[in-house]
Amino acid sequence: MDPETDELLTAAHAGPASGEHYVTVGAPLRHEVEINRSRFIACLSRVGSESEAREHIVQLRHEFHDARHLPSAFVLGPRRSEQRTSDDGEPAGTSGVPILHALSNHVCPTGRAELSDVLAVVVRYFGGIKLGAGGLVRAYGGIVSAALDRARLVQRIHLVVLAVHLPAVSAGRHESALRSGGLDVISTQWRDAECVLEIGCEPPALDGDCCMGWWHLLCGVVRSCWEDVDHVQSPSQGVPRCRGGCCSSW
Repeated sequence: MDPETDELLTAAHAGPASGEHYVTVGAPLRHEVEINRSRFIACLSRVGSESEAREHIVQLRHEFHDARHLPSAFVLGPRRSEQRTSDDGEPAGTSGVPILHALSNHVCPTGRAELSDVLAVVVRYFGGIKLGAGGLVRAYGGIVSAALDRARLVQRIHLVVLAVHLPAVSAGRHESALRSGGLDVISTQWRDAECVLEIGCEPPALDGDCCMGWWHLLCGVVRSCWEDVDHVQSPSQGVPRCRGGCCSSW
């Protein structure tokens, strides 16, 4: 491997900065329990905006049109800055807040409470026995926690996409070395005398002396994006690398 390719790999494998990653649900999930003859159905969904979350709630209201209550909560954004709750007719503070507490305090496999871009709606069919305020808090919070324990989680990592200009005669060798080194080569564009590779890097890769050996090859940052990692690792396993192909504009 030539020095420039080696330096690019070293820089791009730097760990992500604090706040540059979070965890979300990888697929919708439902979990049902019965408590004192009342049916509780927790519905978890991945959402990217408040409007998308509210659209999901409308769809669930249509599906479960005969249910008595559908309280909900959602958390949005890389820093979990947007949070909303609804009790949907249950006594104030007995459903939406416990659901939100379960979402915001769930400890992910990373060892941190960093779940976001997730909506939880709990469908309740009243069974004739009142649970009381404390019973409702435990029921709504408990079923969402149980659903999260069963959910498939994915990690989201912030990337910047760089355009790297390479001579056509050596581009294939460079690209092969970068891919085999685990770097995300998002696209390859061939031109007359050169090849332009779009490469996803975590933000720390742009800092430090390790970048100087290949900086002259760059035409700059093309865009910023978030990418799914296909699994979530514990802190002892280190921060996982991105897998490519899941890049979406941010």
